[in-house]
Amino acid sequence: MKLAADLLAQGHRVCYLGIKDSEAYIAAHGFEFIPVFERHFPQGYLKQQMLFDTLPMGRRYLAGLREIALGFKRFLDDLGGEGGAEFKALLRDLQPDLMVFASAVPQIEWVATVACSLGIKAVYFHDMVTPSAALGFPPPGSDLIPSRSLWTRARIRWAWSMFKLRVCLDDLLYRLFCGIDNDKVTQALATRHGYKPELMPRDIFKRDRLLRLPEIVSFPPGFDFPGAEPPGTYYTQPYIFLERRQPPFPWERLEDGKPVIYCALGSVLPMGDKTKRVRFYRSFVEASAVRPDWHWVLAIGDSLKPEDLGAVPGNVLVVAQAPQLDLLRRSALMITHGGANSVKECIYFGVPMIVFPFLAAHPITTDQPANAARIVYHGLGVQADMGRLDAAYLGGLVDTVDRDPYIRAQIGLMRAKFHEAESSGPGLRLIEALLGGPAPMGG
Repeated sequence: MKLAADLLAQGHRVCYLGIKDSEAYIAAHGFEFIPVFERHFPQGYLKQQMLFDTLPMGRRYLAGLREIALGFKRFLDDLGGEGGAEFKALLRDLQPDLMVFASAVPQIEWVATVACSLGIKAVYFHDMVTPSAALGFPPPGSDLIPSRSLWTRARIRWAWSMFKLRVCLDDLLYRLFCGIDNDKVTQALATRHGYKPELMPRDIFKRDRLLRLPEIVSFPPGFDFPGAEPPGTYYTQPYIFLERRQPPFPWERLEDGKPVIYCALGSVLPMGDKTKRVRFYRSFVEASAVRPDWHWVLAIGDSLKPEDLGAVPGNVLVVAQAPQLDLLRRSALMITHGGANSVKECIYFGVPMIVFPFLAAHPITTDQPANAARIVYHGLGVQADMGRLDAAYLGGLVDTVDRDPYIRAQIGLMRAKFHEAESSGPGLRLIEALLGGPAPMGG
């Protein structure tokens, strides 16, 4: 929303098109919103998708994958017919000068293909760092850190092999379940709408997409490994929307001058099993008991209730949702899952991190292990091992991060880079350049 607010401030009209689940949140911040494709993505669809993302590989995962794949097949058929015609009619009415497709799912290129068939300029916008075998970087879902050692290079090549195998497996399942071949689908959809797109070479990983469009990454270049930003990819700025609405919070429970440790695991439900979630949060609570000089704030989401955690010490505050931006202004440390928004906001406010990348079991769709690797590489915090989790282990990590002057220095340096990028606004300049001329494809 930061980019949308900046564009509005420059006098541009900004209109969100999205699934029904997003409407209330976007509209509450004063932005124009038009729901699209409601018969395929009704209210509540996003919650079901998040629940699927927590499933381990197995029977339930395959059943969920089949249901999702069949839903996309119906959506695809509709895009080639009535739904596509309705979407094109909406775009003809809106007459956008540029469309920004802000989604990490490969199927977003189907919608982009329909839009581009009308001659509308388009760009991808996302918050996933660049995975590139050609650059020697590990694939998505990997927490490996590149180096010149032969062992590390071999491990990265092996990680790419496993990643490609997983992609092939998912593609095979899609084809077996409902006859979807993503590459052929994009080309067939383009043909159906009379569009001849420029296609990506298949030896370049562009988030499993075939349609060649510029990509805006919502990280400054300094966050990724050195040498990132292949042609057509533009690292810009963190786009932290400081004006976003924050939930209520009992601030009177926090004593002035007492440091805060904040724990939140993002908007995606982690660790589908309730017992595992309670175990994690209980470790947090038990670690706090022997550190009474700290305030410990725990945001557990809507899937648990505070009483599920049992008795908590007086220095622990358990809430469903927390005002993250305001809390980070007061926090000395954050325990996080490593999602892009939390990582960017921690860096922006100079807060070191302990990262538990919970969703590493789904390497195609998660960015958390990759973010954790970059946090470790730049010295912005530490990556934790879920298998070793108990109160003593977590408490030791807290002490390590809190007492390490290198981490404090490094988070300060990266914070300065984030503030400089945010104030200089390279993303806004890039968007306005795209509006004023042909979409650039150079790096």
